[in-house]
Amino acid sequence: MATVLSNLPTKEQEIFDFVAFKDSHWTDLINVAHPEGAVPLSPTSSEAEIKRRDHVWEVFTSECSYLVDHLLVLRDVFQETFKAVQCENHLMYVEPAKLFANLDVLCQVSESFCQDLFVILRGKVTSTEFGQPECVVSAFSMFDNHVCPPYERYCMNYSNALHYLESLKKREDFQEVVRWCELNPRCKRLQMSDFLVAPIQRITKYPILLNDILKRTTSPADKTALTETIENVKFALGELEGKVRWLTNFERMRELQHMITWTIDDQDAKAMLPEFMKNSILEKTRKSLSSLFSGTKRALIYEGPLILTDSGKNIDIYAFIFDDMFLMTKIKKDAKKKASHFERLSAQTHTPPVPRRRDGMMFHVYKQPIPLDRLDVVEVNSRQAQASGMKYAFVMMHTSRYQQILSVYTVMTPNEHSKQTWIKELNKARKTRLDQMRESHHEERRTKDRKKTL
Repeated sequence: MATVLSNLPTKEQEIFDFVAFKDSHWTDLINVAHPEGAVPLSPTSSEAEIKRRDHVWEVFTSECSYLVDHLLVLRDVFQETFKAVQCENHLMYVEPAKLFANLDVLCQVSESFCQDLFVILRGKVTSTEFGQPECVVSAFSMFDNHVCPPYERYCMNYSNALHYLESLKKREDFQEVVRWCELNPRCKRLQMSDFLVAPIQRITKYPILLNDILKRTTSPADKTALTETIENVKFALGELEGKVRWLTNFERMRELQHMITWTIDDQDAKAMLPEFMKNSILEKTRKSLSSLFSGTKRALIYEGPLILTDSGKNIDIYAFIFDDMFLMTKIKKDAKKKASHFERLSAQTHTPPVPRRRDGMMFHVYKQPIPLDRLDVVEVNSRQAQASGMKYAFVMMHTSRYQQILSVYTVMTPNEHSKQTWIKELNKARKTRLDQMRESHHEERRTKDRKKTL
């Protein structure tokens, strides 16, 4: 592999005319455009106006740095190297598209954005004026149609790309190529994962950069135009975030469908179960579990480890807050999997990672699911905790539709922050569920009333 890498042709860095101004000041552009009589910092320029121009220029220079120092490095140093190595019949098991998605398109989009903004700024510059707000508004006019769609695809692939990268790191020849790429001077000691996350970080900075310009803008008309641009950018990013969140939830729910087991043994131990009914109940249990996590109707709100006090014993459980129920499970590990990634990380961090199917993790339902509309949460305060010896604890009560208490569960968390997070997420999910049920009930009433009037 070392011989193959040493014989690879060197990828020449692309040169764009606007890159010459990447590390310059905006006054340099005025001086170039108007070498005679340029007055970029006239006595009439207020401090706010100078800072406004600085922020306008930052939009351009930061995009240049992002393009040259991140996107093009990821493309030229990493992606192209993998393709070149595969041309030599090495690393044929690697699928570059799974790692880099539509990186080539992102490079084109960023280059186009830089070029357009530079041309607009240069075209509007005068001997005394620079970075008028309409320049920025014009540059972002196609943000939702031209910039967001490519980022949507990249962002929706990012989580899978990280998992795929983690699996590839088990191969020594892959690691060797990655290390060789990271030694490239263009990487500036950054790792491959640092470059992969760069587009995710960049897309969220646009509203911040625009807000900085807005704060220094004084003209009412310019402020109105900038405000509208910021709202459009935020709306586009909000839709993007929603799609990524939906995909993340969909993938996790699909994974949980294969990880959660729920057997006939989980029925009430006190209930008399005739032998001739066991098969039918088992089949019904399988069907209910399949429908419980199939599709995308149910959303996962929060998950994590807890300690349940059950029959005088402390039991380690793994709990899930869905948008309509609370579920307690116990983790079971595949005996064939040894020294899993999950266990190694758990030993290194105070916040255990999310158990994954690829690590051989399974969840066995420990208690019957609790509908959120039938769940009440009571916090154990510090005085009660000291008296009972239950630190960082809270109590959950499962009530019937007749307000009878069916079950009471006392759980403990590792620390105060974790306890407050669980209580907050449970209460928020419960309130949302109750509001949805009330709205659904009101809608049914309105529908019946409309039918009566017909």
